[in-house]
Amino acid sequence: MGMAAMRARRLALSAARFGVAYATLLLATGLAMVVAGDAYGHVWLTGLGAPLSFYAGVAAAYIYSMAPAAGLPLAALLAASLAAYSLEPILPRLFLPLHLLGSLLGLAASLLAARRGRARTVALGLAAVYLTGAAAAVLVRGLGYIEAVLVLLYSVPFAAIYPVNLFSLYKTYHRGGLAPLLALVLGLHAAGTLWRAATGETLVLSLAALAYAAALLAAALPMLSRHLRQPGRGSTAWRAHLYFLEGQLVAALVAAAYAAEMLAGADPITEAHLVDMGFIAVHIYVHAPLMIPIIYGLRSGKRYNPTPYLLLLASLALRLTPSLQALAAPVFAASLAALAYVMAPPATGRRGRSG
Repeated sequence: MGMAAMRARRLALSAARFGVAYATLLLATGLAMVVAGDAYGHVWLTGLGAPLSFYAGVAAAYIYSMAPAAGLPLAALLAASLAAYSLEPILPRLFLPLHLLGSLLGLAASLLAARRGRARTVALGLAAVYLTGAAAAVLVRGLGYIEAVLVLLYSVPFAAIYPVNLFSLYKTYHRGGLAPLLALVLGLHAAGTLWRAATGETLVLSLAALAYAAALLAAALPMLSRHLRQPGRGSTAWRAHLYFLEGQLVAALVAAAYAAEMLAGADPITEAHLVDMGFIAVHIYVHAPLMIPIIYGLRSGKRYNPTPYLLLLASLALRLTPSLQALAAPVFAASLAALAYVMAPPATGRRGRSG
């Protein structure tokens, strides 16, 4: 590996590591603000800053891995995009220009990855996500801060889940028809995000989530049935696939529940928790055990079990039950601890040098 390639890899990994660590700090601080009664700080740190920073950090590693031949220009674009997004929660008066800048930098990086890499379908999907993010940054001017946070969440971290997770599921299990399916879901979601910004209506967003839930079920249910009949039951690889497929079913459930609540006319606070504690969080739980150890160059503990999913669902149900809302934060914290247990490295520690 040449010096330029090594610098690019180090930059992409450093951005990813910073994004994950910074998002974890924002999440912990935002959860503490619930106890302190600081609703404004909770919304900005937990609702906007943590999901955006986590996504942008992971994107730095993920997009670079699709097109490492693009080298330093790609890594620099991704790192700059992360820098812009990470400043949003601490510079609230500049959050719209920062969101616009982060989206435009991400758009350029995705187009470069689509041109130089092999996973063009997902790279172009991410380009569409960033384009929606740039449009949303212009359209949300004048909205209240909760509504603005929701639209920005829809425009980038929420939307990016569609191409990344569908690509992961469909390519892992050799399912066809990904490109038209992704175009349908992303097209509906992009239109729904802009419609939400302009009118406050969530009908089109709900349709996108329902189409996505159907796509997950169509792929995951047959694969889960086949997997349960395969030899090697109880092996680490078998449990890893089971964890992944169980997560897809939970994600489909959460997406359908989100759509149902939106169609029933949920208020913005309920909507925010369905987005953050529900849709975004469940997908992080699905992918984190594979993703985060690689980013940090650590061996994963591979203690795959459904406890993180169950606790996450319980915390969301508690938050949506008025008389039990006080229990939601500690149960959510317990779900994070269960997730950490799944992937915490064994005593031997690092996998080796990661650049």
